[in-house]
Formats: sequence, structure tokens, C-alpha cells
Amino acid sequence: MAAEAVAVAHAADMVTVQGRVGTASAGLPYRPLVEVVLSLARAGFVPDAARQEPVLARLLSSPAASGGGDLPHLAVAEAVLRLITAAGHSRGCLLVLDDLHAADAGTTAAVEYLMDNIAHQPATLLLTAAQIPCLATDLAARARQNGSAATICLGALDRAGVRHLLVAELATDPADVTSKLVERVLADSAGIPFVIKECLAQRHAAVVQTPGLPLW
Repeated sequence: MAAEAVAVAHAADMVTVQGRVGTASAGLPYRPLVEVVLSLARAGFVPDAARQEPVLARLLSSPAASGGGDLPHLAVAEAVLRLITAAGHSRGCLLVLDDLHAADAGTTAAVEYLMDNIAHQPATLLLTAAQIPCLATDLAARARQNGSAATICLGALDRAGVRHLLVAELATDPADVTSKLVERVLADSAGIPFVIKECLAQRHAAVVQTPGLPLW
């Protein structure tokens, strides 16, 4: 669904920017927001003057090391909000943050600030998280109750949905995802996207450690 939203935004000539927590970087402070800032910088949406601001300077330097973990979450969130507002002032901006179920407390707090303050900006915020007990699902529940966001709970995938997810996650040609693979993944995961992604990540790690081992 997030990929489709990005495609629609591209077709509408909106600025699109994405950040992801990811399994490998889970717990790194502000990781998805650092990715957003870096992506906007590469696209030329961060003026030289803005790069000198203390918060942005920290986020743009050595993101893999700390990501500015000691920065106040309100300062980080406000810096990102200003950037996406500037980036979308004439075309609109879609900001997508993925895998927030693995986000640390600071990142979640920064995301809540974005949710509360993005409504009057030329930007739309799309968040994804697995339906498991975590800070992100608590945030989604609060947002739904206070009306600051709409939430969509996705059910288990059917065979077509599993195939589509495998093609996206494996970055492969649809013809390479066989019916046998789809059936096996469906049986192992019950069609739950989060489980499929976690299984793929674990299997990929095993393949790296044991060259020649099939991915599935």
C-alpha cells in the first residue's frame, strides 16, 4: 500500500521521501528521519544555510554512528517538518516512514510531533507498522482517538498479495517468484506481511553466512 501511495504521488508530481527503521537498524535513534534528511539533501532540498543549523548539521553528519541520539526529539521533528514543508511548498510532499514497530522512543515521539503539526503544511505523512504491541501501535491508537490521523488495519495476504510482497522485498522479476515459493511462504507465514518480512530477513542473514544456501 505504501509503494502504491508513492507511485500515485510520483504520478501527481509530488515530492516523495521515505525513511525506514528496518530490522538491521532497529533502535538507532531517529534512523528513519535521518534517512529523510539525507534524501532531501541529495535532492537539493536542503539549502546551504539550513545545513549550518545545529540540528540539521548533526543529522547530516555521521548518521550511521549515532543519528543525533542526544538531540531533543522536538528539535529533530521540527527540523524535519520545516524541510518537508519547504520541499513541498509548490508541489506537495509525501513523507513515508516504514517499520515504525521497531522504532525507539525518541523516534516515536518525533513522529507524534509530526502527526500533530503536519495538517496545515503542504505535506502528507504515511506511516507503516506491524500490528504487534509496540510504541507505534500505541501512537496509532491515540491518533485514531483524537482524530489526528486515519488508520488502516491490513488483514492477511492472499496468494496474489504474497507474490507481490515477495517481488518487492526480493527486488526480483515476478517470473522468478514461483507458485511453489508463494505456497511455501503462505504456509509458513499465514499471509502476515510482518512475518514474511522477518522470515526473509532471517533467511537472508543465513544465506550471507552460508554461501550457496537457497534463499527459501
